[in-house]
Amino acid sequence: MVSSGSVNNDLSSVKSVLSSYSSQISGLDGSWKGTSHDSIISKAEAFVSEYTSAIESGMTAFASACDKYEEYKSYKDALKTAQFNLSKANSLNDSAAQTTYSNQVSEYTEKKNSLKSEIESLLSTTSSSKLTATSISCVVSGASGSAGVMAVNGGVQGAVDWALNTAADDSIGYSQETRWGNPNYDCSSFVISAYQSAGIPVKDNGATYTGNMREAFVNSGFEWIPGNPVVNDLQIGDVLLDEGSHTEMYIGNGQNVGAHSNKDGADGDSSGKEVSVGNYYDHPWDGVLRYSGTTTFWNLLIRRYNMVSSGTVNGDLSSINSVLSNYSSQISGLDGSWKGTSHDSIISKAEAFVSEYTSAIESGMTAFASACDKYEEYKSYKDALKAAQFNLSQANSLNDSAAQTTYSNQVSEYTEKMNSLKGEIESSLATASSSKLTATSTAGSISSNASFSGSKGRATASAYVNCGTRELTGANLDFVNSIKDGAVEAYNKYGVLPSLTMAQAILETGWGKSKIGNNIFGIKAGSNWTGKTINCQTGEQNPDGSRYTINADFRDYDSIDDSIVDHAKLLNSDRYKRVIESKNYKDACVAVRECGYATSLDYSSNLISLVEMYGLDQWDPKDV
Repeated sequence: MVSSGSVNNDLSSVKSVLSSYSSQISGLDGSWKGTSHDSIISKAEAFVSEYTSAIESGMTAFASACDKYEEYKSYKDALKTAQFNLSKANSLNDSAAQTTYSNQVSEYTEKKNSLKSEIESLLSTTSSSKLTATSISCVVSGASGSAGVMAVNGGVQGAVDWALNTAADDSIGYSQETRWGNPNYDCSSFVISAYQSAGIPVKDNGATYTGNMREAFVNSGFEWIPGNPVVNDLQIGDVLLDEGSHTEMYIGNGQNVGAHSNKDGADGDSSGKEVSVGNYYDHPWDGVLRYSGTTTFWNLLIRRYNMVSSGTVNGDLSSINSVLSNYSSQISGLDGSWKGTSHDSIISKAEAFVSEYTSAIESGMTAFASACDKYEEYKSYKDALKAAQFNLSQANSLNDSAAQTTYSNQVSEYTEKMNSLKGEIESSLATASSSKLTATSTAGSISSNASFSGSKGRATASAYVNCGTRELTGANLDFVNSIKDGAVEAYNKYGVLPSLTMAQAILETGWGKSKIGNNIFGIKAGSNWTGKTINCQTGEQNPDGSRYTINADFRDYDSIDDSIVDHAKLLNSDRYKRVIESKNYKDACVAVRECGYATSLDYSSNLISLVEMYGLDQWDPKDV
């Protein structure tokens, strides 16, 4: 709920300028000096006080709402179970059971409705508190460590503790037959059970093996970070996932814990190596699951608001600082009457700025609230769809034609409703972002400003700004900076969006750590290639999801820049025409896989995740 630029730092910056202004005018004569300066200081202090109070009030209410929601979910699950049991009791005409489960349904429904009202009231308090601040801000962010409810909480440490205690117990070994703690585990059940035991319902949400862990974990509040990780970027509790075969948990200090293999064919761990701690190794992994306490939906909201905050809050304050600084120098040596007029003008402009920006915030928050309401409805249809799909499968197994028709119609209806609501949610989120961007100070905060001679804007290799859900740092930022100029030039010359170029380079090389020579896009040589080649093993995926490996010849180049140019030329062929014609990074990421660039079923979604996670579209032209 605090912007990624750090509200405290922003406010300190304003106060610093005011302090400097104070010292600069201290040598001037006249009664106006004290009155004017005191007025500015008074307004600044009132601003700081009100904004701090609003944030604290909103955060307290939001934290309470989160606690209530956990309780709400437990009653929601209990209600589903009671409703299922009641339906069974009805089918068996068991009057005693009917009474028991009917009472449970009533009790849990009442509890749910009561908690829902409390949550709505708390969220209303959160929203109103945020909007009472006379300043700017009030943007949603999961990146700030101070936002405890959004940060990694004790659940991660609980999962790590469980994993270490389990690994230390030699009565527990590796098995794929007795894999749910009776008494053994395999790699996936070990990691799943660690988080389930820590109160994070990954198993309840469908995690059963490596192939469905990603979806279930993301639905449980994890963030999916695609690509083979760098050990220095890992955090304690990160889940390392190869979706085709293996998973482990990172526990810090360059070490993993996991279930590996059965060494003796018996229960337990006589070798001490079946379920154990070991040094981190490059499997390689498809990606990392990191607990953030947020869902995919909330990650989307975080991204939308971070895109605004990263460029605007600091820009807004810089504008104020600049005005005050200029004013400070202009008034030196001037008489009192002019100084008073000038000061009034500045105050007037500042108040106009606050008014316009506040209006933009309120408009964005209204759209944001609408998106949240729609998402609640979306989730109810999602649950209903799951129930209908289950009932349809039962009807199919019983060959019950009447039930098949009923549940088939429900599946169609609920799917259509979900898709419709998804479109409405995306529209509200777009309104939320665009409303906030109407503030005069936001011009140029996202992407570039230059115009393009053709139908699209021209891209500019501007300095990196943190406008995703995660910040680029260290070696990852170095890699992006090393290819940024080439990616922008590839767009200006060939029309390939910089965001797509960068995301593919990151995904194909694991942030530059697994290049094939100077080939950073995994482009195979093919029969028409006459340049240098490198033969190596590569992973592929069948349409049914099964994976296999092949040896293939890959193109090699004299430099990374040559690789970027060749990639752009490849995507300019007739085969990839849809990629060049794409109006935004999402369409481009989908098109590049559908046109045959990669066999991985998750290739497009991984690219989109990278773009949104790290704000790679900030280098795409504004009108794309």
